[in-house]
Amino acid sequence: MAYKILIVEDDEMLADAYRLKLEERKDIEMALAKDGKEALEKQKEFQPDMIILDLLMPNVDGYEVLETWKSEGISAKVPVLVATNVSEFDSIQRAMQAGASDYFVKSDVMTDELLRKIDQILESTDE
Repeated sequence: MAYKILIVEDDEMLADAYRLKLEERKDIEMALAKDGKEALEKQKEFQPDMIILDLLMPNVDGYEVLETWKSEGISAKVPVLVATNVSEFDSIQRAMQAGASDYFVKSDVMTDELLRKIDQILESTDE
């Protein structure tokens, strides 16, 4: 079974690093969005099993995206892993209340650790 992951990241180098790491996995299909506006559109057309979402982006930020997905019932069905460099407690709390499944600070997490988080989330959705 292939999992579909939507990566929402405005930093091209980081998005490429995620993409390259995930391409090593044969059981993952992915799509990329570079801002919140594109994320809202791509989620509808791609129908991902999981979303990796940055918070600080142009056009529509990650908080607004989360709040939209929560109001539409998306985040209740699709796990959203917030990946950001914002580490303040208020930001974490706001993201979790808006529907995030998990939250990590990008500068603190290596890509291998990210893959472990992805596996944990995907395994929990299979149960």
